[in-house]
Amino acid sequence: MYRTTALTRCLALCLVVSMAACTTWQPYTLPPDGSLPTRLRLESHDGEQVIVRRPTLEGDSALVGIARRQRHRVLLDQIQGMEHQHTHVVRSVVTGVVLGLALFVVVGSAVDPWEGPTWRR
Repeated sequence: MYRTTALTRCLALCLVVSMAACTTWQPYTLPPDGSLPTRLRLESHDGEQVIVRRPTLEGDSALVGIARRQRHRVLLDQIQGMEHQHTHVVRSVVTGVVLGLALFVVVGSAVDPWEGPTWRR
């Protein structure tokens, strides 16, 4: 049977933190060909923000997608700003490596190679 160790859980946590920490929202404008990213964050004129998944253009007047687990339709003239989600791959890798090395040093200092882990004494 597979047993999850504390080190495995910590490494998984480092991976999740590094991937989440390196994702940003960047301004987006509609291209002439109408292609859209998989997620858009829309801001209306009254300041309300909504994240729309799988957006598509409906004619030339509305944007339709999934928001809050429902079909969501927004008129283009009601949208003040649009942003798309961008993941920085290099930052993610560097953050993951640094967190992994830090974890290795912390866990390595708690393990005596001749007597085993010091936290089990």
